[in-house]
Parts: sequence; C-alpha cells; structure tokens
Amino acid sequence: MTAEERIAFTKSRNLTQIDLSNCGLTEIPESIFELTQLRTLILGKKYAPNEDKSKRNQISVLPIEISLLKNLEGLGLSFNNLTEFPSIITNLPRLQTLMLNGNPLHLLSPEIAKVRHLRILSLGNCGLMNLPEELGELRRLKVLGLASNELTNLPASFHQLRFLEQLGLANNQFDEIPSVAYQLSELQVLGLSNNQIDSFPKEIMRMKRLQKLDLKGNPLIPKIINVAAKGSQAIQYYFSQKASQQKKRLQDIVEGKKAANERLKLQDRFFRLLKSGSTICAVCDGQKQISGFIGHLNMRFDKDKCFGCEGEGVADEDNEEIHKLLEICNERKERCRDFIIYLVNEEQSFSKKIQAQRPNQAILFEETRRSIIEIIQKKRHQINIRVQQFSNYQFYEQKILIALYNHHLKRITLVEKYENDEFGLDFVSPASNL
Repeated sequence: MTAEERIAFTKSRNLTQIDLSNCGLTEIPESIFELTQLRTLILGKKYAPNEDKSKRNQISVLPIEISLLKNLEGLGLSFNNLTEFPSIITNLPRLQTLMLNGNPLHLLSPEIAKVRHLRILSLGNCGLMNLPEELGELRRLKVLGLASNELTNLPASFHQLRFLEQLGLANNQFDEIPSVAYQLSELQVLGLSNNQIDSFPKEIMRMKRLQKLDLKGNPLIPKIINVAAKGSQAIQYYFSQKASQQKKRLQDIVEGKKAANERLKLQDRFFRLLKSGSTICAVCDGQKQISGFIGHLNMRFDKDKCFGCEGEGVADEDNEEIHKLLEICNERKERCRDFIIYLVNEEQSFSKKIQAQRPNQAILFEETRRSIIEIIQKKRHQINIRVQQFSNYQFYEQKILIALYNHHLKRITLVEKYENDEFGLDFVSPASNL
C-alpha cells in the first residue's frame, strides 16, 4: 500500500496508529494532519538488513502542521535524514515516545527539554559527541537510548533522571563507567558494551536495582563481564568476596612480615652472640641494659659479660661456685625436660579427647571450636617456652663445661711450664668467660 492508501484506510477506520515507514517519503503527506485522533505515527523504524533500502523514508524537515496532531503520544522518525532537532514537536503536549535514532543530528538542541512528558527517547546512531545539560530536565524519562554515538561522558544533570530504568550507551567512547550513573537509583539496565572501559569500581554497588550491566567488548576480564551481566546481587557478592580475599592477603602479608622481623631479630642476636663470644644473660635475655650485678641462673659473678646488658664476669679459677652453677643448671634442665614431657602428654590427651567426642556431635559450634583451638594454642605456646628454656639451660651447661675444661687445660699447662721453667715476666693467666 502507498502512503495515501494507508492514510485513507486509517481515516476510514478511525484508527489511532499508522505506520508509513518503507514508503519512500521525502516529506510528510498533508492528508495525515487530518488524522487528529492519531496516538502513534511511525515515519521510520529500525530496518532489517535484508529490507529494500530504496523504500526507506528520507524526511529532512517536519512541517509546522504536525502540531495539529495534539493526541500524538508516540512519534517514530528513526533512520530518516534529519540534521537538526525538529523543535516543532515541542508543540505536541502528550508526546511520550520519540524515536530519532539513525538521523545525522550530530548536535542535540537544548529545546529537547521542552518535551517534558517524554518517557522513551531514542538517540542512537546520531553522531552525537556531546549532550546538553538540559537533557536532565526530562525527569519523567524511563528509557534513554544513546548507543552508537561518539560520547565520552554524560552531563552532570543526569542525576535528575531519578525515574530512569534503562540507559543504552553501547558503542561509544567511554573509558570508565560514567560516575553520574551511580546516582540513578531506579536504573535496572545499563548497556555499555563495546566501549573502552578497563575498570570495575566499587561505586557500582550503589546501584541497588540494577538487573543487568552489559560490559561485553570492553578490556575487562571475562569474570567481571559475567558478574556485571547478573545484576546487583552478583556485583555485591563479587566485591564482598574480593574484600575478603584482600583482607586475607593483607593478613598473610602482615603475619609474614612479623615472622620475617622475628627471624631477623633472632639472626641478629645469634650473630651478635657469635661475634662477641658472650653468653645470653638470663635476666635481660640479651635485649635490655641492667645496672649492677647480672644473675645468670640466679648466680652472681663479678664482671660476667653479656652483650645485652653489658655486664661483665669471669671465673678466675676452678672453684666451688662454678661447680655449684653447673649443678643448678643441670638440675633445672632436668626439671624443664620433665615439665615438657608433661605438657606434651597433656596436649596430646586433650586433642585425643576432643577427637573422640567430635563424632558424637552433629555440629561443633563455632565458639566451642574457637575455645578448643585457643586452649591447644596456649598449651603449645607453653611447650615452646619450656623448650626454649631447656635449650638455654643446655647452652649454659655447655659454656660451664667448656670453662671447666679450659681451667683444667690451663692447670696442666702451668704445671708443664713450671717443670720446664718456661715462665716469662709478661705472663698473665687469662680468666675463663662464662
């Protein structure tokens, strides 16, 4: 049917909708302005690839008479030849749907704000590089299509579109998700496929009603693209998991640094000990400075050298005090060994008891589990302390035995020198360092 035939048919039936696409029109027929009952006028639409291009309309101007169609609620002008925004449509008081996609507009006039009842607006594939701030005044807008343009950002006034539910921004030049989109509280669908977006910020979680975020064709990992496509709940879960993983990594780093610092401290103390040839003071543990006498295993010697508290002490001869120190050290070492065995048996019996009871319980409550772990950790900590004490006592015992050996060796040497008359005037008998 020709355009005139379709108009005549609509008039005879008093229809409220007419489709004049594919009529090869370059201007709107005057007879259509008699159809004042029209609510929907389609003069262009999105065509299928196999449709005959020669039949497409190429309307470049809307006549003033279109304002006679006062009942018009939907106007389809897709894929025509409009190079400027048809400001005459601002005279259509009931217009709610306006399809301008596929027209070479390049610039969108601020007069768009005068079509205040718009709920659906399509401006895709119009060569737009910028949008006017006045677009934010269309506060009843629910669907806005801006795909296949040259946009890099959105006007700040977009936050006023508080009823917007669908926003299409595919095939543009965005390098990030527009920040103003986070303020659209009612947004359910956001299309951003085939842009240059390479980040997925936490602010997306503010979009509580989001059901789908299309990020296909952007330089993002497939996991993020799949998460975004599932909507707000999946996004919330993704960031929750990410936060938990990051927290665990930070904890591992902190614990690792603590362990590394402890190892460095131990290494430092060990090498200082080897370098100085000193003992570890039982009072300061090689860390503090303590004035006065230094008590090694509660035995005090003058000038007993410790690299931590700088006390000094030597044993000038094989005397009763050294043997008493050796006896006390050995005695404490044996008591420490017995206590370690007791603690190990206690920890093992406690663990076996817990393991035996666990099969009889359907659920081991979290607090109970934590308490058990804390008890076991405390017991093992006690064991570690006693093991360290045992090592210290063993170390002291070795030092005392070496000192006694040196005294014994010195006595033999002195006897030999006396018998051979080898003493010199500068001979000084060195003391043994404990």
